[in-house]
Amino acid sequence: MKLSDELPTDHRLATVYRIGAGLCGAILMVFGSLGFANQLSFFDTDGSQIAGLTSNGL
Repeated sequence: MKLSDELPTDHRLATVYRIGAGLCGAILMVFGSLGFANQLSFFDTDGSQIAGLTSNGL
């Protein structure tokens, strides 16, 4: 038995899940890019917390 046999092919929430995952990934990419643009070291953990993430001095 394959997992794909149990899941419906036209699941309506699949699009919502994909869009949500894409948005979360984009937010993390922007957050990380802003940290590197501020010329901080890679493993630096100083700075304020924004949305539960250490902003590394942003």
